[in-house]
Amino acid sequence: MMQSFINPLVLALALGGSCASCAAELSQGSGLSAESAVMVLSAESEADLYDSVSAWVKQRYPQDAITTREFQYVANDRALLILRTLTSDGGRRAVFFETPGLPFQFVRKKP
Repeated sequence: MMQSFINPLVLALALGGSCASCAAELSQGSGLSAESAVMVLSAESEADLYDSVSAWVKQRYPQDAITTREFQYVANDRALLILRTLTSDGGRRAVFFETPGLPFQFVRKKP
Protein backbone atom coordinates (compact mmCIF):
# COMPACT_ATOMS: atom_id res chain seq x y z
CA MET A 1 0.00 0.00 0.00
CA MET A 2 1.39 3.38 -1.01
CA GLN A 3 1.22 6.21 1.50
CA SER A 4 0.75 9.71 0.22
CA PHE A 5 2.93 12.50 1.48
CA ILE A 6 1.83 16.13 1.59
CA ASN A 7 4.45 18.77 2.16
CA PRO A 8 3.26 20.73 5.23
CA LEU A 9 4.60 24.01 3.87
CA VAL A 10 2.77 23.61 0.57
CA LEU A 11 -0.42 22.70 2.45
CA ALA A 12 -0.11 25.72 4.75
CA LEU A 13 0.39 28.07 1.82
CA ALA A 14 -2.54 26.61 -0.08
CA LEU A 15 -4.90 26.71 2.88
CA GLY A 16 -3.76 30.04 4.23
CA GLY A 17 -4.27 31.97 1.02
CA SER A 18 -0.79 33.34 1.53
CA CYS A 19 0.44 36.12 -0.67
CA ALA A 20 4.21 36.30 -0.32
CA SER A 21 4.37 39.62 -2.17
CA CYS A 22 1.58 41.17 -0.09
CA ALA A 23 2.88 43.45 2.61
CA ALA A 24 0.01 45.89 3.12
CA GLU A 25 -1.36 46.21 6.63
CA LEU A 26 -5.15 46.03 6.84
CA SER A 27 -7.40 46.66 9.83
CA GLN A 28 -10.26 44.55 11.09
CA GLY A 29 -13.70 44.94 9.56
CA SER A 30 -16.11 42.92 7.52
CA GLY A 31 -15.76 45.10 4.45
CA LEU A 32 -19.36 44.32 3.47
CA SER A 33 -20.45 47.99 3.57
CA ALA A 34 -18.86 51.42 3.39
CA GLU A 35 -19.46 51.76 7.14
CA SER A 36 -17.57 48.53 7.91
CA ALA A 37 -14.80 49.07 5.35
CA VAL A 38 -11.43 47.48 6.04
CA MET A 39 -8.88 50.27 6.56
CA VAL A 40 -5.65 50.15 4.57
CA LEU A 41 -3.11 51.10 7.24
CA SER A 42 -0.05 50.89 5.00
CA ALA A 43 1.07 49.54 1.66
CA GLU A 44 4.46 49.33 -0.03
CA SER A 45 3.13 50.30 -3.47
CA GLU A 46 -0.02 50.53 -5.54
CA ALA A 47 0.57 46.94 -6.70
CA ASP A 48 0.91 45.84 -3.07
CA LEU A 49 -2.39 47.55 -2.28
CA TYR A 50 -4.20 45.72 -5.08
CA ASP A 51 -2.52 42.37 -4.34
CA SER A 52 -3.23 42.60 -0.62
CA VAL A 53 -6.91 43.52 -0.86
CA SER A 54 -7.43 40.85 -3.54
CA ALA A 55 -5.76 38.26 -1.27
CA TRP A 56 -7.96 39.42 1.65
CA VAL A 57 -11.10 38.86 -0.45
CA LYS A 58 -9.88 35.48 -1.75
CA GLN A 59 -9.08 34.29 1.78
CA ARG A 60 -12.57 35.12 3.06
CA TYR A 61 -14.56 34.28 -0.07
CA PRO A 62 -12.52 31.61 -1.90
CA GLN A 63 -15.35 30.71 -4.27
CA ASP A 64 -15.86 34.32 -5.42
CA ALA A 65 -14.33 35.68 -8.61
CA ILE A 66 -13.26 39.31 -8.46
CA THR A 67 -14.80 41.05 -11.45
CA THR A 68 -14.07 44.77 -10.99
CA ARG A 69 -12.44 47.29 -8.74
CA GLU A 70 -13.34 50.94 -8.48
CA PHE A 71 -12.62 53.98 -6.34
CA GLN A 72 -15.25 56.24 -4.77
CA TYR A 73 -13.81 59.35 -3.22
CA VAL A 74 -14.93 60.20 0.32
CA ALA A 75 -12.73 63.28 0.89
CA ASN A 76 -9.53 64.78 -0.50
CA ASP A 77 -7.45 62.37 1.55
CA ARG A 78 -9.67 59.26 1.58
CA ALA A 79 -11.34 56.95 -0.90
CA LEU A 80 -13.19 53.67 -0.88
CA LEU A 81 -11.67 50.92 -3.00
CA ILE A 82 -14.55 48.59 -3.87
CA LEU A 83 -13.90 45.09 -5.17
CA ARG A 84 -16.95 43.54 -6.77
CA THR A 85 -17.21 39.77 -6.99
CA LEU A 86 -19.35 37.13 -8.60
CA THR A 87 -20.32 34.48 -6.05
CA SER A 88 -20.43 30.76 -6.76
CA ASP A 89 -24.24 30.83 -6.81
CA GLY A 90 -24.31 33.61 -9.41
CA GLY A 91 -24.88 36.44 -6.94
CA ARG A 92 -22.82 39.55 -6.54
CA ARG A 93 -20.87 40.92 -3.58
CA ALA A 94 -19.15 44.25 -2.95
CA VAL A 95 -16.20 44.43 -0.53
CA PHE A 96 -15.08 47.85 0.73
CA PHE A 97 -11.60 49.05 1.71
CA GLU A 98 -10.87 52.59 2.88
CA THR A 99 -7.67 53.89 1.33
CA PRO A 100 -5.70 57.12 1.54
CA GLY A 101 -6.94 59.26 -1.38
CA LEU A 102 -5.96 58.55 -4.94
CA PRO A 103 -4.87 55.01 -5.89
CA PHE A 104 -1.19 55.98 -6.03
CA GLN A 105 -1.27 57.76 -2.65
CA PHE A 106 -0.69 54.64 -0.60
CA VAL A 107 0.64 54.89 2.94
CA ARG A 108 4.21 53.70 3.29
CA LYS A 109 5.25 51.77 6.37
CA LYS A 110 7.28 53.80 8.82
CA PRO A 111 10.90 52.62 9.16
